[in-house]
Amino acid sequence: MTSWTSRAFRELQRQWYQRLAAEGFQDIERLVNGEPELKQTALCAADSEDRETYYRLLRQHVSKAKFESEIEATIMDFHAEGATIKEICQSLQSLSPRRPPRFRAPTRRNRNTVRYIIRRWEAEWGLRDWDQKALGLDRWLK
Repeated sequence: MTSWTSRAFRELQRQWYQRLAAEGFQDIERLVNGEPELKQTALCAADSEDRETYYRLLRQHVSKAKFESEIEATIMDFHAEGATIKEICQSLQSLSPRRPPRFRAPTRRNRNTVRYIIRRWEAEWGLRDWDQKALGLDRWLK
């Protein structure tokens, strides 16, 4: 018998779990039939359906929208295909540097610009509800 399956260890473990729970600690493990098992954080079916609906609606809006610049259209195209902000920034960096200045892509250090553009269009299309703080406008409107 190994030490972590002994009765004394199980009793000590139970006492510590009770103490931690009383202090509000949220463990990433749960006990299933007396055995510790990691809690699953994968998307459930409902989350998956919501995400699918979100991207379907986003693609519809992107295909019909008239964007203020080519860069915004590119950012929203990438986002509608499920690209992360990091992937979008990397793709924008690979665009030709010979483009006119007004069409130059935000650099990697301006990922907040990409995030702002995505959030602004989401709010405009009613896909998500962003407050001024989430859009980064709170510091400018004071």
